[in-house]
Amino acid sequence: MRKFAWLTLFTGLLLSGIAAFFSVFGLALIYAGAFWSVVVLASTLEIAKLVAVTWMYRYRNLTGRGVRTYFYAAIATLMLVTSLGIFGFLTRAHVETEGTAITAELTLQEVLAREAQLTIERDQINAELKALNEQSSQLVTQLGAAQRLRGSQGAVAVQRENATRRTTLLAELKRLNTELSVAQKERITIETETNKATADIGPLRYVAQAVYGTDNIATIRKAVVTLTVILMIVFDPMAIMLLIAANVLFLRTQRLPSKPQTSTTVIASTNDTPPISAIETVVPVDDLHEPAIESNGLIDESLLDPSTTDVPDHLIRKL
Repeated sequence: MRKFAWLTLFTGLLLSGIAAFFSVFGLALIYAGAFWSVVVLASTLEIAKLVAVTWMYRYRNLTGRGVRTYFYAAIATLMLVTSLGIFGFLTRAHVETEGTAITAELTLQEVLAREAQLTIERDQINAELKALNEQSSQLVTQLGAAQRLRGSQGAVAVQRENATRRTTLLAELKRLNTELSVAQKERITIETETNKATADIGPLRYVAQAVYGTDNIATIRKAVVTLTVILMIVFDPMAIMLLIAANVLFLRTQRLPSKPQTSTTVIASTNDTPPISAIETVVPVDDLHEPAIESNGLIDESLLDPSTTDVPDHLIRKL
């Protein structure tokens, strides 16, 4: 039992230490202007809470009702403060992860929108080039049939204008293709970073989807709050209960009676045969100071009542 008491104490202190770590830094982040001062204050309060719990369990009957009432209220308040610090620490960690994921997703959306716009402009230029080529071929054919090869409206002039326009469109298309290629490479990089960022909140998406039926940001935040509150309920209170349980076991092991000590008496036979096997009798601890046998190993007749012993009279050697 004593080994399990030490195990219970170690587990309770370990859980209390982790809860204190989360709580101390959670409170320090809330009061970031005095970070280390809050760390010292919160750490001292955590130690005081554990000492108060042990003192109240062991020695609460040594003081008056007013002191006990204050201790109970202070312990409950410190447990609430610890739970709030844990809540602040865990939610802040999620906010950082969520912010990174949201930023990555917004950046990815911007890259996708720019890529889509460049793709539309490229398709428009390709369509214009196709229409220009078809129109130029038809117009040249018509003008050639009408013997209008020269002049400002002749086939040669039309070909030159179409060639100039085609050159401009091709240059624009080349620029768009270059920008589109850069956008596609950037999109691939952003998608990789977004997947890494959103992987941290991926389990929460599944939790939100399973519990609330959707996985948008508002639902994910609600799931985070619910999960954090559950951790608050079982974190510091469990540490306090383990500490109390350890005190219970230690007090129980201190009250266990010690094992009774035994003394061996030798009964001699009247003949030359060896002594009869030793008979063990339990002697209370309080009576150990009274001699039960003489130094020669034989029973003292004054301490042996023949009427109450099971040993026959002829086996008892007369002194």
